[in-house]
Amino acid sequence: MKRIHATYLLPLLTLACLSSLASRVMGADNPAKVDAVTLAGIELADATMESVRKHLWQVGGFTLARKSNGHNLDKFFTRTRMEDSYYLRFRYDPQGKLVSAYRLYRPQSTHQSNHRGPIQTRQVARDLIRDLGQPTRTEYKTWAGMPGYRAYVWEGETVRIRVDRVGSDPLSPVFVEYALERDPYAVDPALALRQAQN
Repeated sequence: MKRIHATYLLPLLTLACLSSLASRVMGADNPAKVDAVTLAGIELADATMESVRKHLWQVGGFTLARKSNGHNLDKFFTRTRMEDSYYLRFRYDPQGKLVSAYRLYRPQSTHQSNHRGPIQTRQVARDLIRDLGQPTRTEYKTWAGMPGYRAYVWEGETVRIRVDRVGSDPLSPVFVEYALERDPYAVDPALALRQAQN
């Protein structure tokens, strides 16, 4: 009877070791890299409205959209930089700290190459994998019988990154969203008091 249990024990131990190895490969051990991610040279974890605007102004090649409301949303259209994208969008909390960043890609690549096919989520994910390691998880998505695609998610302690398509539609443009673990509606009591006194 003990021999039968021992024969079942070896495959279970092997499976446990493989699942532990898979969790390491899938990016479970690199949350610090995810939390230190940058977009257009901006360190997102420490970014504020002022630092984002100052940096993109100094770098050049971006135009601040007229619909940016100057308080909790900035939208920068790409002119001479990041030409494979439509725009970058930044959302802030009431104190001006960054809550999320969003990059929307154009359907076609504008890189100097002979291949000008549609941009795929795996191409965008490949660039992030070079910097961050393997994603925490992938999701296979399909709609109305069309060929599917994979969405990719990296999770750190304070930042979550998602590569997906708009509306989960296989024919929509690809985006990358960087969400920070901050309450977008939190108000600093001292700031609120100063504003009330003015």
